Amino acid sequence: MINEEINEKTTTYLASIAVEPAVRDKGIGSQLLSTYMKKAEELNFKYLSLITSTKSTETLNFYEKHGLSRLENERDYSPESTKSGNIFMIREIDTEKNSIIHV
Repeated sequence: MINEEINEKTTTYLASIAVEPAVRDKGIGSQLLSTYMKKAEELNFKYLSLITSTKSTETLNFYEKHGLSRLENERDYSPESTKSGNIFMIREIDTEKNSIIHV
């Protein structure tokens, strides 16, 4: 089960990625994510993980387009006082088999 393999030795956590709205849809975000994943692979990480908001369908679509999936048993990872709809997403890193650049 994937849950048993996720730990600080196997999984890198992407805190944030952002592209100015004026220059979106030019492949910049995809290139940033691809570069991050290649470096993570060089460092022998097996998984890429992140937490993102369910409020932005644009953001969810971006990560799903690049192979990230909502972790099974999805739940809200927000602090109890905010419950904004954040979810945990993950994908296996294998940049040779799964290039993620979609320009």
